[in-house]
Amino acid sequence: PDEQRHNDLLHNLALAVLANALDVLETHGSRLCDEAGSESPSSVADAFLSDSHEMMERDLLKTLLAKLGDADVKPHDATLSAKCLRSLCEASKDARRRARDLKAKQIVQTALEVGQRTHVKLEKESQKVIQTLAKAEEETNQGEH
Repeated sequence: PDEQRHNDLLHNLALAVLANALDVLETHGSRLCDEAGSESPSSVADAFLSDSHEMMERDLLKTLLAKLGDADVKPHDATLSAKCLRSLCEASKDARRRARDLKAKQIVQTALEVGQRTHVKLEKESQKVIQTLAKAEEETNQGEH
């Protein structure tokens, strides 16, 4: 039990670090990329998703969505997962497309309902993800016309 609590805490802290790093990329990415002479925030996000898949042999978006799906059990982790998901989807068309393929909208909607009942921060983050995914749907629909 002590080891499980320790692992849960480390997992939560890792999600917090990832959420903060992705927020910096989203908020200041263009300026930082220009100063460093590196790629766009979109290409950084795409490379991060690809690299994380290679290193962990797991799909990061699937992992974040799974955490979001556990919102009723671990709402704090779900909130951080929602923040990560939103930042990735804001930065990357590939992430938006992949999230759509993984049925993210339904998972986020369920997390939103949990948040509305029990956790204000989860509710707010879930609403932001839904708005981001709605923008992605608009892009897709415009691309088809």
